[in-house]
Amino acid sequence: MPEIQKNLDVFKSVIIKENEIGLLMENGQFKKILQPGKYTFWSLRAERKVHILDTFSTELAEFWAVILLKKRPAEAAKLFEVVETGADQIALLYQDNKPVMLLKPWQKKYFWKMRHTIDVEYISIQTGKVLSEEYRTVMEQIRPESMVVSQTIGASHIGLMYIDDQFDRVLYPGVYSFWKNEGKISFERYDCLNRASNGLLEKQAKELLAHAPDEADKLLEVVTTKESQVAVVSWDEKPFLVLKPWQTKYYFKKLSNVHVDYITIATGQEVPKEYRAVLEKLDTGQLVQSLTIAHFHTGLMFVDGKLVRELKPGAYSFWQNEGQVAFQIIDLRPQQLEVTAQEILTKDKISLRVTLSAFMTVRDACKTVESSVDHNEHLYRLVQFAVREAVGNRSLDEVLGSREKVDSQIVNHVREHMGDIGISLEGLGIKDIILPGEMRDMLNKVVMAEKTAQANLIRRREETAATRSLLNTAKLMDGSPTLMRLKELETLEKLTEKVGRIDLHAGDKGGLDALLSGLLKSEKSE
Repeated sequence: MPEIQKNLDVFKSVIIKENEIGLLMENGQFKKILQPGKYTFWSLRAERKVHILDTFSTELAEFWAVILLKKRPAEAAKLFEVVETGADQIALLYQDNKPVMLLKPWQKKYFWKMRHTIDVEYISIQTGKVLSEEYRTVMEQIRPESMVVSQTIGASHIGLMYIDDQFDRVLYPGVYSFWKNEGKISFERYDCLNRASNGLLEKQAKELLAHAPDEADKLLEVVTTKESQVAVVSWDEKPFLVLKPWQTKYYFKKLSNVHVDYITIATGQEVPKEYRAVLEKLDTGQLVQSLTIAHFHTGLMFVDGKLVRELKPGAYSFWQNEGQVAFQIIDLRPQQLEVTAQEILTKDKISLRVTLSAFMTVRDACKTVESSVDHNEHLYRLVQFAVREAVGNRSLDEVLGSREKVDSQIVNHVREHMGDIGISLEGLGIKDIILPGEMRDMLNKVVMAEKTAQANLIRRREETAATRSLLNTAKLMDGSPTLMRLKELETLEKLTEKVGRIDLHAGDKGGLDALLSGLLKSEKSE
């Protein structure tokens, strides 16, 4: 509280105002109370001091209050009010009928009552005890620190209150205020209309079931699955969650319709059609295994490594609980297998690189999978061995000259050693034979020489035939002057084809008529 201290010399005057009182101290000892007025003191033999206290303020310092209560108890009772609280008790102080202060447990304070009307209301409290509406209004005016905890629960929410981390009660929509003494008060709120935040944790749910079973039965939908059982949880008729076996979830059902469908499952069992579309939209983790098999394919399903079913084209979904479900999809269309760049020595020690093409079709997928780890690799190795045997036992000329026989031997070898593994070999043959560079050049020269010799032979045959034809023509012309004349005219015709213009000169014998007459006479004489 504000305090004024004045030292007095030999003679000193002190004025105490209307809203003050003075405490006279002589040599450090309290002597008397000074009411408002003017005072003069003689302080030659003793040291005197006056402490002036403001009585218009609310609170009195404890030091002066203790001195007054000890030295002047009767006067002290008139000057100020002593307020003291015990355990689990608070004091609500009213000044002139207005709440101004709240004292916590184990507190002691002193309040002036000379200028104000002081009233004190003692209240027994306990942490978590609800404030009445009357006290809530008072607390909102004085706002005591850490003595009152307030919480508002919205219209679509449910609240859980904890004291020292122990469940205390359920809070329905509304405004709450609680006394807080020594314990810790905490709250958890859940939106009953929000699916994401609706789920209650197991610890809180068990506490609610244990301490408030009747309320828990009204508020909670407990979803528990057993072995080989799942639950599809629907929220207002809309599925939103799938529970796996041995799971428990808690949901508030007060403001929403929570529906649960329990389904008995087994690993490898097909999901019912009515749940397939629902489960595709939900997060099932590894609980459901789905696949789609296209046309011209077949699917094989394995449970814990064992082949249990062949699947035709279509969409499928299967439960996967404790076992492991796996699928293998096989293409049933004809497939091409390339066996490339096989390095092989012929019988005459010539290195070749051979490439082959094989065409196969899977006829029985189950038998194919049971008979070989990888049917493509299996066929690849058989073709390798077959081509090495067929080419290695022949010379280069035999390989190049009898391709059909080589292909036939390779096909027979593969079919004989492949056995019945569910695969049909549609075709197999050599695609390319690649010779070394030097050998390829030599072979090209041989082929060129052969073709040159064949060309020369054909040319000579044609020349001989032409000569024989000329001889026969000459013999005919020698015995027939007319044929000779026709040949001359034919030759003349060929010559005139290359001439643009022909000029005939008759000379002095009478012109063109005389020339034509001469030609006709010449023909008649012949």
